[in-house]
Amino acid sequence: MLSSTSAGYDTTLRSFDTTPVTTETLHAHNQQLAESLEECLREIELLKLELHQKVIRIEELEALCDTNTNMVATDAATASMSCLTMESGEPESESESESESESESESKEFAQLGALLKVEEAGIPAELLPDFLGFSLKEFLDDM
Repeated sequence: MLSSTSAGYDTTLRSFDTTPVTTETLHAHNQQLAESLEECLREIELLKLELHQKVIRIEELEALCDTNTNMVATDAATASMSCLTMESGEPESESESESESESESESKEFAQLGALLKVEEAGIPAELLPDFLGFSLKEFLDDM
């Protein structure tokens, strides 16, 4: 091989495969490449569809988790505090204003427990329910 440079270009003489290529061989090779490319494109489309479905599912779960976590955490904290105040045996007052406020607070407690039961009916696993003050919400609801 001769090697020289001319104005920055490599002018090396190289040996090339001079075996004649038939049209049939080229056509067969091109057909294989086309089939392989089509298969790859189908696989890419399937993967994109699968990814899109997973992204949608993740967004749904995040939204569900955010709303349920906020609701469960608030309601469970209130319910656990209500349970503690009910168990503490605070003396009941006979005054009318206090009995009205007690009935209002009891109504709120029942509403909160109803909300918690709705969450339980929604199929949220017990492991996802928060644990407050040493007892789980599931145990609290089961005891009722």
